[in-house]
Amino acid sequence: MNRSIESGVDDVKFLYPVLDNIPVVVLPLLNFARAGIRICLYAPPEVCRVAEVVRDYVAQIGWIRDTCDLITVQEDKSRISFFDSFKRSTAPLIAADADDAIVWTAADLVLAYDVWPWLLERDIHDHDIVVNMIARELIFPPGTNEFLRLEYFDSLLPVGQTRSREVRQPDMLVFTQRGRDGLANLDRIRGRPEAELLGIFLKTSWRGLLSRKAGSVLRAIHYGIKRKRYSLRPGDGISQTHASAFASVFFGVDTLVKGECADPFIVKDADGFEEIFGYYRTLLQGVVEAATTKEEGYRKLEAYYPHAEHLFRLSSRLAPLWSEIPLWRRWPEFICDKTSTYNTRLKMAFKEAGVDDSTMPIPEYFTREGEFIFHPPPRHSSIPGSLAFLAEVYRPRYEQGRRQWLQAR
Repeated sequence: MNRSIESGVDDVKFLYPVLDNIPVVVLPLLNFARAGIRICLYAPPEVCRVAEVVRDYVAQIGWIRDTCDLITVQEDKSRISFFDSFKRSTAPLIAADADDAIVWTAADLVLAYDVWPWLLERDIHDHDIVVNMIARELIFPPGTNEFLRLEYFDSLLPVGQTRSREVRQPDMLVFTQRGRDGLANLDRIRGRPEAELLGIFLKTSWRGLLSRKAGSVLRAIHYGIKRKRYSLRPGDGISQTHASAFASVFFGVDTLVKGECADPFIVKDADGFEEIFGYYRTLLQGVVEAATTKEEGYRKLEAYYPHAEHLFRLSSRLAPLWSEIPLWRRWPEFICDKTSTYNTRLKMAFKEAGVDDSTMPIPEYFTREGEFIFHPPPRHSSIPGSLAFLAEVYRPRYEQGRRQWLQAR
């Protein structure tokens, strides 16, 4: 697990409380700890301190065999790059299990608890990297409620299909040790403007034009040019075969690109106040506070999030850290000042652009006393639709995947 290098909110967004006193990072830690696998978290020291509390708890209840199965690695801010975070977060895992595949995830995927498809990824046996894109048509089949308005940046034509799918790269990857080394090329494109990406891809992948994959590379380049010029027509897509060949050349290792993921929460990261508080906290806190008691509220949350009982127990274990971690000691003042600063900057930018700035772009989600204030969720997100999907589709899918995982082990 890694922090986001670009830090959509700031370096410590993983400490922001997403339910009562429970910070963002706790939920993805629980999601993977439930599988009983070795985990390594690469993060700032304060985030690692929270992870240690989670580690001791999941070891005590038997989710992991020993505290050594949840490792924390403090980030080196003098050497921050996307690939460096890959190396440092995976090094302890590779040293222990050199032949095992690795699942990498961003540490702010709050509700992406259906981790089983990634842990059971069958195609990693034949490839070094598997990029399983989320597909709009699989998440929201025709006639279903599109409760999250997500951006899909590409169209992919699956093998054996005649219709392309709108896809987007997830915040999870599966790779081998060799595949990890190939991911070094990600540093060439991370944070670069969209207009520069095609040139970078061409410089990196020209050798593919001299290989047996030349035809696929040429078709991928043609797709990229049309994409850059915004000349792709509805339904125009790159075939899975060509995309995989191009990615293999770019990374220098055997890579499979496919669009079989039906998990919207894989790309719904906690990357802004309106996502962390306006969506995730509003959803989770809303369920808990609708009950007459806190304990009953967490029991009701079980219908949507399978580890709610453990969130309730961890809440008391995390309480002492609120007087230990500097950000939490001054939380009400910190978050109110942060919101005010962001709004000032945004209003200045709006004014320069000639946009009406009569209202605050970001709501105040906390009082000066630290009490959470409910606001309508972002316009592209539906809380009722999300809850219905979690209870009726996602949670049952999770239970089915867990049974498959237990059988496979």
